[in-house]
Amino acid sequence: MPLAPTACGRAGSERLSIPGIASLLPIRWNPTTLCPFGKWLQALPASDRNSEHFKKVQPLHTAFHKEAAKVLKLALKGNKKEADQCMASGGSYLVASSKLTEAMMDWRKALVSRTH
Repeated sequence: MPLAPTACGRAGSERLSIPGIASLLPIRWNPTTLCPFGKWLQALPASDRNSEHFKKVQPLHTAFHKEAAKVLKLALKGNKKEADQCMASGGSYLVASSKLTEAMMDWRKALVSRTH
């Protein structure tokens, strides 16, 4: 299941109102260290930031933010069809979200197996 856009940022002045989702500001979507997951990644000890899992997840997290910002900007400009295509099966947002989710789940499995 893809990550929900709401996991990585909201606020501001130029907003998009989507039922069930808080108003969103595109600029808040791009800085990957502002969302809770990005803050968590940056707070990890150096040993974890040097891990192969971090090295895989961090660029996928950045790519996810870029795609989320792209979709939001398209929607704010009224390009609903293009925004929908990004979020459809095989679309750039959905692909970025799925890749990040898969890498996060792999990391979680590795951590769980290490503790058992």
